[in-house]
Amino acid sequence: MPFSPQALARLLEVHPRKRRIRRRLRSARWRTLRSRLPERSCQELRELCAEVEDLERGLVAFLERRIPSPTARVLLRARWRRVREANALQRSFVDDWERGGVIDAERIGRASDSIDLEARELRLFARDLLPRIRPRLQKRILAADGTARALDGVAIAVRRPSSQDTPIQLVYKPIACFDSRRAAAGYLELYRFYVRQLQETCGVSLPWSGDRLVRRAEGRFQVYVTQERLPEAWIVQKALWELPVAEGVRLVEALWEQVTRVWRANDARREARIHVAVDALPGHWALEGFDPNSPELPESPRLLYLATHRPLLLRRGRPLLDPWVVTQGAPWLLGQALAPRIEGSLARHHDLRAVLVKSRASCSRGGRADLQAALLERTNELIAGELGHWIDRPLTQEEVLDQKRSDARYSLLLRSFDRASDLLGALRSSRDRPLLDTALELYGILTRPHPS
Repeated sequence: MPFSPQALARLLEVHPRKRRIRRRLRSARWRTLRSRLPERSCQELRELCAEVEDLERGLVAFLERRIPSPTARVLLRARWRRVREANALQRSFVDDWERGGVIDAERIGRASDSIDLEARELRLFARDLLPRIRPRLQKRILAADGTARALDGVAIAVRRPSSQDTPIQLVYKPIACFDSRRAAAGYLELYRFYVRQLQETCGVSLPWSGDRLVRRAEGRFQVYVTQERLPEAWIVQKALWELPVAEGVRLVEALWEQVTRVWRANDARREARIHVAVDALPGHWALEGFDPNSPELPESPRLLYLATHRPLLLRRGRPLLDPWVVTQGAPWLLGQALAPRIEGSLARHHDLRAVLVKSRASCSRGGRADLQAALLERTNELIAGELGHWIDRPLTQEEVLDQKRSDARYSLLLRSFDRASDLLGALRSSRDRPLLDTALELYGILTRPHPS
């Protein structure tokens, strides 16, 4: 396959298989001075070496065509030369094994070290190349509330910072642009504390996530939160309309069980004077493994919470998240108008009854009248039971409809603001500079995952 960014992305996805072979080599090296490499590992290593060799075809022409800087081309060719040399050593190792079948410990050590060297140089080659070729990228809005975005194009998948080598795609959420590093670090500290509380204290499951602090050219500090990009079919909001009524009700029960688990954890640690909350909107939760082609709900469904970018925390009754963080991207006048609503919304997330009303209003979208009636009945049954510890009266259809209408007006306002922002941005610049800046800044997110 001639060299291209897509071919490089493909190689970076399959290359971790060499690291697994390296572990087998090191194990064989320390077992004995002379060891036999398994046939399957030898064949796999040969195929991976061939992929690296194939990628080199057209590399020089690609660099001449796409990289205007001679110095940058020299640097990239030097990095690729080290990749090629390490790969050639591994190819020679495989050829010798196939001729003799037995490898000495010193030769195994050199082959193992060359895999490490190749992986490092390949990573550096990609790091130096991708920002310079300025790929065509498209920004996609993913989440129901418009906060999650993905870059579609040649963005490279990353690997979880764990023992798993499976590549994952990322979405990102631009949080706010702070005037000082201290203010940005304050938000990141709050975000990480919230994630720890959800996982360690409340037992809520989250997808892999991380964060990045990027210094802009004008001296301000942009904060991004990253998260594993899950299949859209897993979103509970979408799964609800694929399931029969009984299964849909059970899925919503599982969602509300996650919410009440957080409230139980708050009661158990009341002396800490920290109250943790989560959003119960079905668009902010994912049902792991859901297949819309075979819509069945597992006996014990596993739900993942997606809205960690908004730390819902109270200390001694006061919200720790500044509403400015939520409204920061809005023009000053609109931000001033939205601030009281945002502040009230942050406080209402700590009222379980208000949380369930908003969740029920969101579940009502889609025209499933049979599901809506069953959900209201089941919700009030739960309030009469365990939820009665936190909720003093049942929900009514009228307040659910009022909440639904209020949410619709708010969504219309936000969509209008998004369209106005896009228009102003287009008038300010003849090219999509913000998107290009975002693509280059997010390179660090896409290629160097930061453990949460």
